[in-house]
Amino acid sequence: MSPIAKKIAFGILSGGGLTLIQIFVSLVQIRLVVEFLPDSLGGVWFLFLTFGLYISFFDLGISPTISREISFIRGTANVSEPEKQTQIADLIQTNLRMFQIIALIVFVVGLFAGEGYFHAIGHEGVWWAWFVFMLGASFNLWGNANFSALYGLGNVAEERVIRSVTQIIGLILSIVLLYLGFDLLGLAFAWTLQNSLARVIGRIVLYRRYPFLREVQGRYSKELLKKIVMPSLKWAITSLGALLILNTGNVIISINLGTEKIPSYEAVVKIVTTLSTLSIMIINTSTPFVSNAFAAGKIEDVKQLFTRNVKLGMALMISLVSFIAVFGRGIVGIWLGEENFAGELVLWTLLLMLTLEVHHVIHATVIMACGKVIFHWVAIFAGIFNVILATVLVKHYDLWGVALAIFLAQILTNNWYAPYKTLRFFKMSIRKYILSTGLPLTIYSIIGLCVAVGLQLVTQGLPSILSIVISFLCCIAVSVALTYILLLNEKDKDAIKAVFTKWRLVYGTNR
Repeated sequence: MSPIAKKIAFGILSGGGLTLIQIFVSLVQIRLVVEFLPDSLGGVWFLFLTFGLYISFFDLGISPTISREISFIRGTANVSEPEKQTQIADLIQTNLRMFQIIALIVFVVGLFAGEGYFHAIGHEGVWWAWFVFMLGASFNLWGNANFSALYGLGNVAEERVIRSVTQIIGLILSIVLLYLGFDLLGLAFAWTLQNSLARVIGRIVLYRRYPFLREVQGRYSKELLKKIVMPSLKWAITSLGALLILNTGNVIISINLGTEKIPSYEAVVKIVTTLSTLSIMIINTSTPFVSNAFAAGKIEDVKQLFTRNVKLGMALMISLVSFIAVFGRGIVGIWLGEENFAGELVLWTLLLMLTLEVHHVIHATVIMACGKVIFHWVAIFAGIFNVILATVLVKHYDLWGVALAIFLAQILTNNWYAPYKTLRFFKMSIRKYILSTGLPLTIYSIIGLCVAVGLQLVTQGLPSILSIVISFLCCIAVSVALTYILLLNEKDKDAIKAVFTKWRLVYGTNR
């Protein structure tokens, strides 16, 4: 296995670990919020987290741009290693200075804007919790400087291990503080400590892994700042569109239906978005290597990574979606109680929306890793369209109206536009893409859904949790077999066979 393949593999493994921890932390935290806080106050905490995502927007596309620029520098030929180190050090120092300023501005403005919003919706008594939460959100933003550098230098796994460890610490502290009766303030304090630790550990790891950063002493550069401003802003506009599409539901619900309605909607959203995070993980892991290969002119390598990303990312998403579509009600019932399930219409609409979302995000991520940030205007249009549509539909269809608005906004814009532009950029035939990738994925979807329905019928006489566990394991086994048969090419199959042959030889020798 090549060094790049090993780094991608380690990145995928660490990303899988982070995603599993995120799933665990999210499930436990939502359960704690439902158990320890009244619905209205629980809704306020989920609004805090939503606003935390809004604050993360003020990364302004700098992190992915810096990561890509570092990858470009590393992949550039005919440049000496000391010169590369100097360029990278200057980029990192410029990046750090920008994030220091942004984090401070966001803290001050967000503190008073949030207080005004919560006062307007009738929750005046959450100021101290919001103050502490804003500290954590600002530390999180500031810490992006370290993580974007690690990412661009190819150390994908380190970032994910750090985030995994700090999330577990944050969860443990949340449990302790809730049991001690600190409710919203306790959750905010745990969040802040978690983000502060991530920033400190990220900086330590970066400078220990790359001691040249201390020796070279990078400098803040206005020229570098000007160079990354426009690509970053384009990325930021794209991110804003995604934010308006995927993370405005809680705000619209709080205004139109009340904060007590948020927890049941948030539970479904958390399940569905967790699936997409896990599926997109493979793509995010390979991003710096795509940038590296593109900078080196290895277009065929980029195309191979792109095709593999689509097949494997979509296979993972489809297998998980098929299972959740059938067993979602039972899972929420065991987790939070049947009364906290938002309904099949909300679940199925969000599952279909996120499946199509993963597909177009795979396309958009690869082309943006090549430096072509071209989706900003269609993304912002889709986001604004979603907000308007959700504001209208929520009044007629309750929670389903919010989910339906997201689905309609996406399918009319991003779902078709990103794949179309990406295939044109790589000069790939749309017909060939449909036959080689779309057709096997469609067959994969039909078989996966039929297997999930069949398992529900076969196991319906068992206790709910046993039925879910057995069915999940069976669905995963079927998905692995389908991936091997339908989606892997002969080269990939030969590589897998070689690994198993090596294991068998080693095991036989040891025995």
